[in-house]
Amino acid sequence: MRRRAPWTVSIAVVASFGLSTSARADDRPADRDDGMLAVEAPPAVPGIAYYEDLAKKSPTEASAQQLLAAAYGRQGRIDDARRSAKRAIELAPEVAEFHQTLGLIEEGADNLPAAEIAFKKATGLDGNVEFRLDVARVQWRQDLRTEAETSWAAIGTEFAANRDVQMAIANSFHGLGRNEEALAAYDRAFALSTTPEAKADILVEKSRLQADGGKTAVALELLSQARVLTPDDPDIHYNLGVLFFRAGQLPASILAFDAAVKLKPDHDNALNNKGVAQEKLKRLDNAVVTFNAAIAIDSSNAFARYNLGLVLFKLRRFKEAEAAFEGALKVDKDLADARFFLGEIYFQLGDT
Repeated sequence: MRRRAPWTVSIAVVASFGLSTSARADDRPADRDDGMLAVEAPPAVPGIAYYEDLAKKSPTEASAQQLLAAAYGRQGRIDDARRSAKRAIELAPEVAEFHQTLGLIEEGADNLPAAEIAFKKATGLDGNVEFRLDVARVQWRQDLRTEAETSWAAIGTEFAANRDVQMAIANSFHGLGRNEEALAAYDRAFALSTTPEAKADILVEKSRLQADGGKTAVALELLSQARVLTPDDPDIHYNLGVLFFRAGQLPASILAFDAAVKLKPDHDNALNNKGVAQEKLKRLDNAVVTFNAAIAIDSSNAFARYNLGLVLFKLRRFKEAEAAFEGALKVDKDLADARFFLGEIYFQLGDT
């Protein structure tokens, strides 16, 4: 089972953990001195136009309609997503994944009864555990607790010796905030794990759960155990850096981000977060170098560009800061903080 994406952390602008965020959308952020952003940019995916063209070129290809439905869904275009998913089902009604796609769209729109119908159809076509867990999840969200509990119990018993299924059950419980049940399922999955990598994956997920609950010290201990098992995994070092940052252990966070970059030299998000930690330690010149290194790896990393601009602004290197903020806005026009600082720079430079 593939590990979920590494964590992210946002600092001061939005006080949360484990979520990608953007700058505050107000006209004047509350605390400009603490306005650094340390977030992981979302993975690049083709735009809707690409999938619309794909569907247009292959109008009878059901998978093209499914991909288009998913693209619409990511953009919140629910009606278009629903229509494309239903078109995929019309073209290939026997494919369970297309019914699951419709179910996910309906669930995202909080149309839970319709989602349950679609997931049950997928399950009827293919009794895959993933589809059965989809059904149980939406039943729980509709307060159909007896039905959901029955489904989870049946899956857990049927696959009592299957590590991946136990982990999937744990992730499902975690997503619903049922943390005690999730921890128990993770423990079952850990007991069934036979390789260091498999055990480390469980420890990472348990650490994620504890961190989500504000138990940073426990989360750090679990991740440290995972690091012992798989010392060459850059994601574990990166996640440790995020947690050390959250715990206020900035030098330790920098060391962890350095370890991630050593193992994965193109880890621009680790460099971005390292730069934020350096800025918090008042190592501004070092932060400039680090943010530039992140941008050199991925020029579309708007957060690294914004952070570079903010450090340059603090160093009163206004022309360079102007270029950095403008670059950030070219990548992400919704970075309201960057617009604010551009106004400050124009004032400092006497421009209008």
